[in-house]
Amino acid sequence: MIFLTHSKQGERHAKMHAVIGRAQGGLIRTCFASMLELVTRLYAVVIDYLGTNELQHFGPLDAAHGHGVTLKDLRVEDIYRLST
Repeated sequence: MIFLTHSKQGERHAKMHAVIGRAQGGLIRTCFASMLELVTRLYAVVIDYLGTNELQHFGPLDAAHGHGVTLKDLRVEDIYRLST
């Protein structure tokens, strides 16, 4: 996943041109005019990737089950920080 900003020819570093060249076959070109549009499109791509690879989490992340986690794994400092 590569998000590129619009730039004039020659403004990109040679290494960036090499990365773009290697990814060229899988690139989906789209434009964004603001940071909000970029973040929205980034989230959409991540959600699509997670769904395609069956890694998508259902439900709020803060309600996720900690498989194998016990009370001994909790740190008092973290509990205090979260409660204040």
